[in-house]
Amino acid sequence: MKIKAFFEDKHTIIYLLSFVIVLIFFQISYGLDVVLPTNIAWLLDAHHDWGTHYLGWAFYRNEPWTFPLGHMENLCYPVGTNVGYFDSIPLLALFFKIFSGILSDDFQFLGAWLLFCQLMLAVFVVKIAKLYNLKGIYILAGVILIACNPVLIYRGMHPSLCCHFFILGSLYYYLKPLDKTNVIGVNNKQVYLLLLSSLISPYVCFMIIGFNFILPFKSYFYDKLISLKRALVYPIVSLFLVLILWSVFGMVDFSDSVNLEVQNSYGLYGFNLNSFFNSSGFSSIFPALPQVTPFQYEGFMYLGLGMMILIGMSLIVLFTKKKSWAVLELKTTNLPLLILVIILSLFAVSNKVTYGSNTLFEYPLPSLIMKAGGVFRASGRFVWVAYYLIMLLTLMLFVKSKYNEKLKITVIAIIVFIQLYDIKTIYLYRDLKSGTYTSPLSNEKWSNLLQHFDRVITYPPFNNNLLRPWDYQDLCFLALKSNKAISAGYAARENLEKNHGFIDSLNTNLNQGIIFENELMVTAPKYLDAFSVALHNKTANITYLDGYYLLYSKKNKGVSPIVLDKKDQSKIDSVYNQYNKSNVLEPIDKPGFKDDFQFNIEELNATQTVINISGWVFRKGINNNQKDSIFVAVSNNSKTYLMKAKPIKRPDINEIFNKGNLDNAGFSATVFAGNFKKGKYDLGLAIKSGDGKWFFSTTGNIVDIGREDFVKPVPLKKLPKSEGTIGNVDFFEVKKDYVSISGWAAFQNQDSKDNGISIVFIGSKGNFCIPTQKSQRKDVTAFFKSKYNYDNSGFSSKMKLKDLPKGEYKVALLIKNKAANVEALYTSKQILEVK
Repeated sequence: MKIKAFFEDKHTIIYLLSFVIVLIFFQISYGLDVVLPTNIAWLLDAHHDWGTHYLGWAFYRNEPWTFPLGHMENLCYPVGTNVGYFDSIPLLALFFKIFSGILSDDFQFLGAWLLFCQLMLAVFVVKIAKLYNLKGIYILAGVILIACNPVLIYRGMHPSLCCHFFILGSLYYYLKPLDKTNVIGVNNKQVYLLLLSSLISPYVCFMIIGFNFILPFKSYFYDKLISLKRALVYPIVSLFLVLILWSVFGMVDFSDSVNLEVQNSYGLYGFNLNSFFNSSGFSSIFPALPQVTPFQYEGFMYLGLGMMILIGMSLIVLFTKKKSWAVLELKTTNLPLLILVIILSLFAVSNKVTYGSNTLFEYPLPSLIMKAGGVFRASGRFVWVAYYLIMLLTLMLFVKSKYNEKLKITVIAIIVFIQLYDIKTIYLYRDLKSGTYTSPLSNEKWSNLLQHFDRVITYPPFNNNLLRPWDYQDLCFLALKSNKAISAGYAARENLEKNHGFIDSLNTNLNQGIIFENELMVTAPKYLDAFSVALHNKTANITYLDGYYLLYSKKNKGVSPIVLDKKDQSKIDSVYNQYNKSNVLEPIDKPGFKDDFQFNIEELNATQTVINISGWVFRKGINNNQKDSIFVAVSNNSKTYLMKAKPIKRPDINEIFNKGNLDNAGFSATVFAGNFKKGKYDLGLAIKSGDGKWFFSTTGNIVDIGREDFVKPVPLKKLPKSEGTIGNVDFFEVKKDYVSISGWAAFQNQDSKDNGISIVFIGSKGNFCIPTQKSQRKDVTAFFKSKYNYDNSGFSSKMKLKDLPKGEYKVALLIKNKAANVEALYTSKQILEVK
């Protein structure tokens, strides 16, 4: 009897029919097989946002439990990231991580989430319709028009952003009549909506947080059902709890340098005033309309022809039928809702008001709003609240009008048909694959190679389009399957300072030919020059796989070489031939060096046999250098060695100097100086003009060629004071017979230009120091963001352990400023034990 009563209840039938409608539309749009937990093919085959969302969850489930809860180390290694920055729905990722051990290897929940979002949207459409006592036929029409609207189907590209039911739920709780029995419960439920949304989508959370202000305000000011104290506590506690959740999960960190704001981005993704009727190509009737920027797709808000007709008819009802305004129930209690919708819509439009391909006008905004716009840069999305409110009010206005009931049902049926015909493209354009995912890469060969390493370093790191667009997904997928860390990953927010620090540290090591034994380097052909020192010094093995060059230290003896076909082997042979021979021209008699170049050396690193240099240069007094060739000139007292530099486009030089065309001013070069005589050399630049004339200029830098790789320690009788210094030992490697150390050090609040750095070993049997080779560390200057220049703070050195007495030593850095004749000590945390 209970089952019979269940199905006889008209509301239950409405819900069931609504669910059937959603299932039909979901099958048409995605296919119900995307709900299957082991079906990941549709996610990764897209090579777009879906793959990013899946990889975020998949890496997160394999991470050890940490605090903050959402932190990950193995994706975007070594800086790490947060599962929330991958839009992987943190709340569900956390829940399923608990059960990760019993889930299938390819488990995914994104398909089920998409279906759940659409079902819940239908639930709140029914709930709101019931508030206004709409008949079942109109409710079902509302489910088709609202719960299956084009914006939600379009937004399927970002599953976390499909939780539009939070918007409908907030509207429902605001519109729901309140009394003494339900006012606390309704306000509490609005808080629950907000907290849930905060761990699903910060964007949607930011949209509905206004309801946590206006609902308590309405409850106190209009309904007079709660106290002023409670009305103030609700929004304050709501905000506080959201910040606590974000902090616990690591999506915000007040002590870190992750910049949630993207500079100068507010308005770029704004709402275009034509968006309500701009189909963006998804209409069967209307063409796509122009917009100011292609990024305004974030404001996609197409209503559909059926809904636009319904809006038109409802407006006719509003202005022609007496008492039709009463249908809207325009009470003063709805004024806060109207104000909230206007504020969100203005934020969506931004201060750059656009219509079509034209910017109508701009106006200044307070810095706080601009900063919020930089954080939530896809501001066009914030019209979603107005979008749903317009559809709801339109439906209510027409259905509650005094027209003949049969006429209204007929009109609604026609409108639904027109709507479905108009937007059928958006339902049908996806053709999703199903099943397991097979990478286009040679999985077995990669897996066999990866087992010998702890991590994969893509070069350049954090580059998500290494060889082809979005190829990081396939590389990450292989790393995931082998349970390896990888220096790639498309995060919504990045710690740029730490990223740059790692890149600079990596480049410093590569400039010295250092590749760690437990790292597999993966790069594309255009970046191979970065490994020239290791290849020239024959400290690295190189192989070729699926278009990528893979490099690893020769000290890793466990790696079995990949068997290559003749074509690929010829590529490897060509690389060895290119980097094993000297790239220096025959020496010439030392020419006259003049100061007639405008230049800047941005990076300079020199070892015993290799000089790495990059920057820009052009001849003074010229406006066009398109036919000039740039050379590095290394000179002793009598001879000059020339090496042609690799040209790098530098359009910024034109902007700085306001010249005609100096795009060819950039250069980089790696000079293999193994055949040079030992000694100190002047480092200069040479330019060969288009008509064959040569010009030379010194840079003022001295390089020491042929010095011993291993330096010998000398006793240090007196240690200076340890004060006013900063520094760090970035690399400390103790091998069987030697120690290798690199890092940076400087005087605090003082330029490092005239500093010299030595490494000091402090022990019970005496103190010893060794000299170091300087290296550029622009990342240090960038990190401190002060007026002081620490570019010259880098150092590196090697020492044989047998040259130190046995014992334990603290490692310190001795900094001397030649100009001021002062010195001080920076003591690191490193300990060297000589046995």
